[in-house]
Amino acid sequence: MHLVYGNSQLTIIAAAGKDAEYGLPGVGTRAREEQGCVTVGKYSFVNMFPDARTALQRSVGGSRGWTYQEGLLPTRRLIFTEQ
Repeated sequence: MHLVYGNSQLTIIAAAGKDAEYGLPGVGTRAREEQGCVTVGKYSFVNMFPDARTALQRSVGGSRGWTYQEGLLPTRRLIFTEQ
């Protein structure tokens, strides 16, 4: 599998939901969590989501060997998380 992921142009990783039926947040009817923003005077404060690597490790797939390869081996990843 290292050749497949290592030579891929892009690996799409679904790191949301509990199974394959969940879908991709932000695609179709599956909504993403909104990023909170508050403005106080001339300053805006934005809620920071976890980085994609952390979200991938915390996902259900992050505990499985074959999905672990998806996060480790490719040079380019498109990761769909709840955020």
